[in-house]
Amino acid sequence: IKTTPNNITRALYRKGKCYLLVDGKITEYSLDFATSNALPMPAGVEICDMGFTADGYLIAKVKDQGTFYTWDDNLQNPTQLFSVSDVKGNSFTVSGARWESKYYLGEGNTMYQLSYDEDTKMTTMNQETWSEDLTGKQLIYSPLNTVETIAGASFFRYADHAYMVDPTHNANQSQLFD
Repeated sequence: IKTTPNNITRALYRKGKCYLLVDGKITEYSLDFATSNALPMPAGVEICDMGFTADGYLIAKVKDQGTFYTWDDNLQNPTQLFSVSDVKGNSFTVSGARWESKYYLGEGNTMYQLSYDEDTKMTTMNQETWSEDLTGKQLIYSPLNTVETIAGASFFRYADHAYMVDPTHNANQSQLFD
């Protein structure tokens, strides 16, 4: 791999493959990194973040735009899932299946929730103002909760339990929630 930790924006693992977002492009790697496949993108498009829907589809957001792409097959060209104007924020998280999904983005002290319905091809947007500045924070949708979004937490599974690690205001300390 010709990358350094400084230029990897996001790394995801799904079904035995690793997906790296490096310098605005997504590359799919085998688990041992012996083989790789650069995912096709429209010319001039720079990706800023990516995520998987609950039904396993890769979603990517275009930098500084409200445009989202998806792939039916990682070897084929992506299709534009939807595009909305007036949405800021380059980090996002997704929940739900692609056909009826929700996307959360944050910038400054504003969080955007985009709801997409594949049957009607409609996207609705809700906007909420927080007291905390969300700039540069990674937003993560809780796998156990259908209504709350966590800013800056990590989740993992161990022994049939889902755990959340949430940073606290104390230096060098994290809290573990089951």
